[in-house]
Amino acid sequence: SGFSRWLPMLGGLALGGLLGSMFSGGGGLGGILLVALLAIGAVLVFRAFAIGRQAALQDRHFAALSAQGIGIWLGFQTLINMGVNTGLLPTKGLTLPLMSFGGSGLLANSLALAILLRIDWESRQLAKGLPA
Repeated sequence: SGFSRWLPMLGGLALGGLLGSMFSGGGGLGGILLVALLAIGAVLVFRAFAIGRQAALQDRHFAALSAQGIGIWLGFQTLINMGVNTGLLPTKGLTLPLMSFGGSGLLANSLALAILLRIDWESRQLAKGLPA
């Protein structure tokens, strides 16, 4: 198929290509799944920026920049992976955040999300007037 030209190993780092090719017959379910995958990534990035904005309003600048940096990191990683899956970019070996297999990538993404959740929790505690 067309994907095998760019993606020699469907299912490893090329989860988007695998979903698109497996469910592309007939009703266009593959396209819907890929759009849903991008939407989930966009929601994650926008939420990270909202957490960063809330921390910035509380004059917690390091936490704000950390949250926004995590959002940019996950967003660019998703865009690069999707670009590789569509053949627009050369293969780089970046995993799709929280989807593709790979122990170190999954561990790094999980730690980044744990930091993001902690920043959000501390911001909510400070907004309530409680100690963080």
